[in-house]
Amino acid sequence: MRVALCFGKLECMEVHLTPQTEQKLKEIAAKTGREADDLVESAVAGYLQELTQVEEMLDGSYADLDSGRKRLSSDEAETYYRRKIAAEHDASFRAAIQEALDDPRPLVPHAEVTAQFATLRSDALRK
Repeated sequence: MRVALCFGKLECMEVHLTPQTEQKLKEIAAKTGREADDLVESAVAGYLQELTQVEEMLDGSYADLDSGRKRLSSDEAETYYRRKIAAEHDASFRAAIQEALDDPRPLVPHAEVTAQFATLRSDALRK
């Protein structure tokens, strides 16, 4: 099942659901009498609001840790730094993806890229 989420009049996103999620969505829509698109929009909006609250809480905790106002056990410190590194990697990855999406150069067909890499691979193996 595909559900469209629209942001304003021009920008929309298509969400693909698993059959299990689609079935749950249909059941809830039938029980509540609401449209599936409205339910998905509400669920995503609620999730994003919760995510924002968690990020704000974590940012405050990170600031306390970075300033030394709060101390952690070794297990807590490991978890903290793993999460911090993961968040930094995620931000970097998202920025790289956005940069690629914003790239004005024309797209290169998959077959052409595959052929180029096959040539590079065969040349490297011959050396």
